[in-house]
Amino acid sequence: MISDVGKLCKHIRSFPLTEGENKTKLPFLSIYIFKKRKMDMPQMNHFYIYVVMDGSVRLYTPSGIMDYLPG
Repeated sequence: MISDVGKLCKHIRSFPLTEGENKTKLPFLSIYIFKKRKMDMPQMNHFYIYVVMDGSVRLYTPSGIMDYLPG
């Protein structure tokens, strides 16, 4: 599974991405790049997935704090 994550990260890095939202050719799919320490949570009426490629993400949720590392 680790190699699959590595392939996904390498593929994502091949896109010309900028800070913030980057729309894709797929409807309802955007890639977000955040380099700041704090970011807004996505709208809860939409599905989302986090892929942490560098650094970490800490989410404060009603069920507790969740930390995500690369991969």
